[in-house]
Amino acid sequence: MKYPITCPNCNKEYLPILERKTNEVIQKEFPTATAEQREQLISGLCSTKCWNEYLGIPTIKNNHSNVKGKVFKARIFENIERNTEVKK
Repeated sequence: MKYPITCPNCNKEYLPILERKTNEVIQKEFPTATAEQREQLISGLCSTKCWNEYLGIPTIKNNHSNVKGKVFKARIFENIERNTEVKK
């Protein structure tokens, strides 16, 4: 059974993708999980936004003509931040 975790950055409760069941090294316990999924379990951070804020990574705007106005940032949780918020 998955238990909600509280994000250390925004204090939002969410359900993590993975759940620890042993004391094995995380790569051995979840060999098919993505690095992002394992990092979420280790750090407790809920999203890319919180990851960037927590680590002090600024949002960088790139003004090259082929990407006008697009915002680039670290996207470590991009694939897992959907559907993890705890339903109340």
